[in-house]
Amino acid sequence: MNYKVIYYGYNSNRKKVNSGMYSNASAVVAEALGLIDKFEKAQSIKCDLLC
Repeated sequence: MNYKVIYYGYNSNRKKVNSGMYSNASAVVAEALGLIDKFEKAQSIKCDLLC
């Protein structure tokens, strides 16, 4: 499977933490990994339905 990795960098993560959206940079990364997992599951289901 092809992966598209988007690196937002330290400053973007720090802005999210400072805005109060997240408690720390690890929370930003954890959410990103969760979203990637959901995307992969959706792609798998889509492929199963179309194949």
